[in-house]
Amino acid sequence: KTLTRLAIGYEDTSNGNYKYAIQGGFDGGTQANGYTNYTVDDLPDAGGYLSLAFYDSGSNDNKRFKPAMSYYDASQSGLRYAKSSDGGATWSADYVPGATKNVQGLYTQLIFDNLGQANIFFFDRTNNEARRAILNSKGWTLTDLRAGGREMHVSQNATGNVAYSSLNEAKGLLNVYVI
Repeated sequence: KTLTRLAIGYEDTSNGNYKYAIQGGFDGGTQANGYTNYTVDDLPDAGGYLSLAFYDSGSNDNKRFKPAMSYYDASQSGLRYAKSSDGGATWSADYVPGATKNVQGLYTQLIFDNLGQANIFFFDRTNNEARRAILNSKGWTLTDLRAGGREMHVSQNATGNVAYSSLNEAKGLLNVYVI
């Protein structure tokens, strides 16, 4: 949803941080190979499992759809969510409450539902279950989905129906669920 530009989120393993890159030259970032790179979150030990999605900010400027990311923080074994307020240069990042104990936040998949709410699907390795976190006006709500959760992938159609896949290694099954 960047409309005319390619964009990616990635882990900079050399420096232990997460970054966002968008095609073209923009202020506030580092220019490299035709992209502007921004630091999203600087952590002692990043951890991977990131997902990039764009939310509709409602603005009428050329940056109406702004980036957000979910990812795993290996140093704290928790799920983090970051959101840009200006299209990429400024980010706010924090842990998802209730998803920071033991090992949670792997295989994250971030989408925005028809209400504009962030939905993060992720794997709770400690309990071997797929979980979903939804951010609404009151904060985060977490739901246990079912056993499994590795290799999770999420898709949403135009009417808002969500489907996700979940690998349950204990049973050797890859399942697809519609919610």
